[in-house]
Amino acid sequence: MAGSGRFNFDDGGSFCGGWYAGMAEGYAVCSGPDGQGVFAGSWSRGFEVSGVYKWPNGDIYEGQWKNGKREGAGVQRCGEWVYRGEWARGSKNGYGLRQRRGSLSCYRGAWYDGLYHGYGMETYGDGGTYEGQWQQGRRQGFGVRTSAPYANAVEYRKRSRAKSSTLGYDSARNSILNTNETVNSGSSKRGGFTLNDRKCT
Repeated sequence: MAGSGRFNFDDGGSFCGGWYAGMAEGYAVCSGPDGQGVFAGSWSRGFEVSGVYKWPNGDIYEGQWKNGKREGAGVQRCGEWVYRGEWARGSKNGYGLRQRRGSLSCYRGAWYDGLYHGYGMETYGDGGTYEGQWQQGRRQGFGVRTSAPYANAVEYRKRSRAKSSTLGYDSARNSILNTNETVNSGSSKRGGFTLNDRKCT
């Protein structure tokens, strides 16, 4: 039986859109308790196909889905970081670019299960680079490390220290070197649209 409409769940969440045979079908918007965690996009047989998911903290994923998990091409915005690239099984897999807004910091290359893996190039905030092989988020194998010019490195350190003293900037946590940024949510057994996730992976 097909139809469309709005459903309000007991926990405060809601579903507004189309369905077929009791499953979400077509375009719909679904939100978690008290409007936290919202997915808007296309559905097929109860699963997301493509659309935008917004976490309660403001992080956003826009792209393709398969069987309830991010799969295909997508863009993820988490705080100051933006990732544009390929996804598989709900994680960054394949080729992608991850960069920090307003900074030189970025990584362009291969990913596996959310970590740098394969061949890629990382650029640091001071302009230094590493280009070569990676394994499970660490430099491994052949590669070339190029340091930034001394004047650039000194200026970058001054800016980082100023941010640390005035804004509570955690340079170690936010460094591009911290590739193990993925979050394993205990509520993601179904994958994809899990309303209890607090931030994106």
